[in-house]
Amino acid sequence: LNSPKLFIPDKPDIVLPEPIVTDLNTINTSLLSRVANKPSLIHECTSREFEELVCEMLDKKGYKVNLTQQTRDGGKDIIIIEDNLIGSFLIYVECKKYAPDRPVGVNLVRELYGTISADKATAGLLITTSYFSQDAINFKNQVSHQLSLIDYVKLISEIQKICWIRFLFMQSFLLKHISAFLQYYNVSHKIQLR
Repeated sequence: LNSPKLFIPDKPDIVLPEPIVTDLNTINTSLLSRVANKPSLIHECTSREFEELVCEMLDKKGYKVNLTQQTRDGGKDIIIIEDNLIGSFLIYVECKKYAPDRPVGVNLVRELYGTISADKATAGLLITTSYFSQDAINFKNQVSHQLSLIDYVKLISEIQKICWIRFLFMQSFLLKHISAFLQYYNVSHKIQLR
């Protein structure tokens, strides 16, 4: 900007509001966004980190989630309580962090269904870093209105959708604010040519 033909008047320093910076840092450092970018990371996290990741995903999808204590949770790692026009719903979520080649068997699916029935919960969701055996899928199909299964492929797909939507929202948010700033800057601080 040392050109003698271009004069830029004094202007105040540009300061971004703190919430924008904080929100971007939160999004960029979340386990959810890291797994969305590199799905294999899901196999490197601990069982508790996996539960936290699932909890974060469900929270981002708009559910009211409660992460239970780490041990002796009775087959419910996360509890979702939904109140809406139709009524109140209690949903148990069980998270199983398994190696990619180790399927979740029918016994765990039956155990979750038993816990749902005993506690009179509305439904249950079993989420894994692996896949489900055919027997597990067959059992789930018998009680499909009360039980859902999410395997690695579907889980990663859901995580990527959430992160993609958040990315698009942030892009839109930033473009809107940058556009507003540029309009303000052009009106308030016109560049004068000599």
